[in-house]
Amino acid sequence: MLVHILKGAFTQQLWSLRLADDLIAQGKSNHFDFVFIDADKSSIEEYYEKGLQLVRRHGIIAVDNVFWQGRAFNPEYDDSVTESVRRLSRKMASDDRVEISMLTVSDGVTLALKK
Repeated sequence: MLVHILKGAFTQQLWSLRLADDLIAQGKSNHFDFVFIDADKSSIEEYYEKGLQLVRRHGIIAVDNVFWQGRAFNPEYDDSVTESVRRLSRKMASDDRVEISMLTVSDGVTLALKK
């Protein structure tokens, strides 16, 4: 069993994206059962795409904080980070590669089952 836990601030984001690239380069595409994304929201779409490459068929990608403290549903918030969260939610909802379910716990979690 292989578990990679990546924890850290925004400055470490590039390292974790590089780790995803390294895993893909090592032939670990379609290898993992579960990917949990709780990362810098401005790069959240990139994390999602990397997760899709890494997770196997019928694997799950969980994206945390999809409500973004309620900002994702409030049109008064139009900052770039909130827009990134909204964009990812729209993308996941229309992505034929996955089936999704949004959990209304805490700050929201979207589960994506890779087809």
